[in-house]
Amino acid sequence: LTGATTNTNSAKSTTLNGVIFDEGTTTVTWTATDNAGNTDVCSFDVVVNAKGDLSIQKEAVTSEVVTGGDLKYLITVTNGGPSVARNVIITDNDVLGFLNSPEFSLDDTEGSYTGWTGSYGPITSLTNGSSVSLYIKGTLSDNQCTSVFNTASVSSDNDDDLTNNSVTIETDVTDDENPTITCPAPVTAY
Repeated sequence: LTGATTNTNSAKSTTLNGVIFDEGTTTVTWTATDNAGNTDVCSFDVVVNAKGDLSIQKEAVTSEVVTGGDLKYLITVTNGGPSVARNVIITDNDVLGFLNSPEFSLDDTEGSYTGWTGSYGPITSLTNGSSVSLYIKGTLSDNQCTSVFNTASVSSDNDDDLTNNSVTIETDVTDDENPTITCPAPVTAY
């Protein structure tokens, strides 16, 4: 056995019974030898495509969200395995509609934020049990006086369970802007 799975003992095997193949491509080579020392070789590949299981969570981390104020979200994607999740993409297009100049960061430190275009990735591989978090922040419009609904999702090339790949949350917005009124100019009657 060569490739993703190798022989686990030094003796040559005469059977594949009980062999557990690792994810990836393993080449199995059989060599037959007769009593006269003549040999013939046969090889074939065994390909194991294992699956990951991504899940996504999202929360507003801004303590008080007000009209015209700042809003920050935390998105966390976790791979529940059993295998590596490949080419992971995190998407959140909704914020483009209600946040002015949205930005994102992987570590939430000033200076690390860059413009958000609606998605992040691909993350080439996310190992079993690991997670990635990203922050999205921006400023709400002065006209955003009601709650905002926001959906984030995650995808990959080998996700086995798609039921936990999307999350929608509602963020309450407090309207503390005083109304403005413009009075008409005085009318002079003749």
